[in-house]
Amino acid sequence: MRLQHIPDRLARIPARPGTGARAVAVVGAAVLAAAVLAPQPAMATPLPEGDGSVGAVGAVTPLADAGTYTMVDLGKLGQRTYPQAINTWLEVAGHFFDPDEGWHAFFSSPWRTGGSLVRLPELPCPDCASLASHAMAINGWGTIAGTSSAPDGTHAVLWVGDTVRDLGKFGEDANVTGMNNRGQVVGYGLTPAGEWHAFVWSEATGMRDIAPDLGWARAYDINDRGQIVGQCGDEVTTAKACLWEPDGTLRIVAGRPDDNAIARAINNRGVVVGSYGDADRHDRAFAWSAGVLTPLTGADDHSAIATDVNDAGTIVGHWYLPSPVGPWVWRDGHLTELPASASGSRQGPPTPYAVNRIGVIAGTSGTEDDPWFHAVLWHPSGLPAG
Repeated sequence: MRLQHIPDRLARIPARPGTGARAVAVVGAAVLAAAVLAPQPAMATPLPEGDGSVGAVGAVTPLADAGTYTMVDLGKLGQRTYPQAINTWLEVAGHFFDPDEGWHAFFSSPWRTGGSLVRLPELPCPDCASLASHAMAINGWGTIAGTSSAPDGTHAVLWVGDTVRDLGKFGEDANVTGMNNRGQVVGYGLTPAGEWHAFVWSEATGMRDIAPDLGWARAYDINDRGQIVGQCGDEVTTAKACLWEPDGTLRIVAGRPDDNAIARAINNRGVVVGSYGDADRHDRAFAWSAGVLTPLTGADDHSAIATDVNDAGTIVGHWYLPSPVGPWVWRDGHLTELPASASGSRQGPPTPYAVNRIGVIAGTSGTEDDPWFHAVLWHPSGLPAG
């Protein structure tokens, strides 16, 4: 597929459809209506302090049938493509790599782009040797958050339609990792002192250091309550999985004294997912809620990472060492291996990065005809795949 920029006509299209009418042909009227019209989940009560210990461990349910999900190929841009986020309307954002042009952000929408993957515009930078951009988050209004090259480094940006907005940088640069439906953006940057600090951006405050007193912190996700998750500690090798409440209160979610842990995502119920190093130096995918840390994968030789969780509690992730490796979804207490191309990929195992409100999963996979990563969706059973 050739590289293409968002056409000018997209600037005249609302960032979010006013009704689900156009989406009916994509995901089915009944399913989409249920997802859109259903009330938002009740907000959890304030979370108690956690010490990072395993508070409750249930038996890991054996793998369910992978046939409960269907993988749909969205295609690719450049040599390989990496979706990072998906909203309820099946709009996908991420980035791709082209050997001649480097890394660039992309966007796909069933109605705004006709399902095509299109390259997002970068910030003007006539003196830059090359342009680079990454899209990392998309919210329910279709606003995309990410980064773009600028004359003085990498800046945080927002894309609305085909317009890119410069949010500036945090310290030496900015790395954007998440955004909520209120338009708050989180990420991290390198300070002049050489320390990684986490930030949150909003229209009201601009960029703000959420943990100025910590020597090392990164933010990876934010929910609609303003709760932020990520990593924090004295150094990366012993960083803990951390949760910051809107009032600045810090809670340690997971992490052993001599190993690394990371909180990658949080839903609107306050459920946190990520991974932690165990005593055998394997990464364990986990879910944390109300002070209880629950491993999602078995105590074997495999390392696993949980990458996202939706408000229904569906969790996605992947095994990455040793073989066999691959993508999985945890739902209703069952761990299900997601279908993948039998031919494999030159970049590693298929990886699910995000799951939306109705359970559609976005990620990467090689295909039968092309071992380089394509953008793919995994549709759960009962939800039309096209």
